[in-house]
This record gives sequence, structure tokens and C-alpha cells, in this order.
Amino acid sequence: MTAPATLSTRPAEPGDVDAILSVWELAAVAAGAPLDHDRRARLSAHLRASLRHPRLVVETAVEDGRLLGYCTAHADVHPTMDGALGVIDELFVHPAARRRGAGRALLDEVRARLRAKGVQGIRAEVHPAGEDAAAFLFSQGFGRGAQLWHDGAR
Repeated sequence: MTAPATLSTRPAEPGDVDAILSVWELAAVAAGAPLDHDRRARLSAHLRASLRHPRLVVETAVEDGRLLGYCTAHADVHPTMDGALGVIDELFVHPAARRRGAGRALLDEVRARLRAKGVQGIRAEVHPAGEDAAAFLFSQGFGRGAQLWHDGAR
């Protein structure tokens, strides 16, 4: 008899970057935006820097040693307002692992880690084509806010 799989979350480590990029890439391909070599290299550098930054949270969901998903978030302090706002930047779960609790576990842990950093409210950003992501966040207590616009400048 095989033991049931055990889902857990933990902070991401440098050795997780390739697995995180694989999960990210599956989502990008599904959205019609596959990664080229240069973009993958930039994302890899971004993730490695994120792991070292004190205001960032990078959490993974793992099951039996396999990375199923990840979430990145940061604490943002407005220069003239009291308190901090948490921003969930990315939350991706491997398509084969969806609807098994990984996204919820990631979101719960990231919320707790952001609140430990003094965050009072949390905002999540969703791609306009991310209807499933928006529905998931709504099911987890998030309300729909203003649509965000991005100028694409780098």
C-alpha cells in the first residue's frame, strides 16, 4: 500500500529556481507567451534576487519532494500613508496539480508571512486573461478592485 501524498509549503530556495521557472513557463505557454532564452535568463536572475530580498516572500508548494507551485509577494510601503500593503505578484500551480489545495496552501502561507512583516491589507494582481485565477482569488476572500494598467516600459 502506498502512503498518501503530503502537500506542504516552504520558503523557496536557490535550488528551486529551475522548477519554479518550469511551472511559470507552463502558465506562459498556456497564455500564448512562451519564454525565449533571454526572458528565461532574466526571470531566473529576478527569482534569485527575490530570494535574498528582505521585503519579498517566495513560497513553494511541494508534494513528496516535487514542486507543484509557487507564489511571490512583497510588502509595499506608501511614502505618505501609514501601514504596509502586501502585493501578490505571482501565484502559479502546475496544471496537473490544480484543484488539490496547493494554491490555497500557498495563499494562506503567503498571507501569514506578509502579515508578519506588518502588512495590513493584501492586493493580488491578475492577468486580464486570468479568469480562473480571478475566480480562485474571489473564492479565497479577495474582492474585485480597479483594473490595473501597465505601460510595458522596461
